Amino acid sequence: MAEEKPQPRPRRKPAAAESPPPPRSPRKAAPRATSRRPRAPRPAAAAVAAPPAARPAPSPAERDLAGGRSGVYELAWGTGLLNVGALVRKEFTAYFVSPVGYVIAALMVLIVSLLGFLPPISQGQPMAMNAVYD
Repeated sequence: MAEEKPQPRPRRKPAAAESPPPPRSPRKAAPRATSRRPRAPRPAAAAVAAPPAARPAPSPAERDLAGGRSGVYELAWGTGLLNVGALVRKEFTAYFVSPVGYVIAALMVLIVSLLGFLPPISQGQPMAMNAVYD
């Protein structure tokens, strides 16, 4: 014999949902009893001319270029190398603030030492840089 699954009970509507609520009659808000005096009107603000906008101080690069100087800073600025340096600094600080950077550094040291140091030692060869320079 197949077992019959119990049928779910039908949902009952709440008593409030059976009949809509009676319409509300519009009421006027009762006036508030206040002991305050009415405010006096404020005098109009006098029109004041804004001072002329001051030019911001020039940056070090603008000062150097205005003086006719050319140096390492201007050369690096022209190539965009300073922007790259800022990005590299930001990324490296992000790596070493969290433990992920230290884990990756430890894995790299382990992999390089296993692949570069152990094969020559296991073959009985001396550690030398001859293969790199030959």
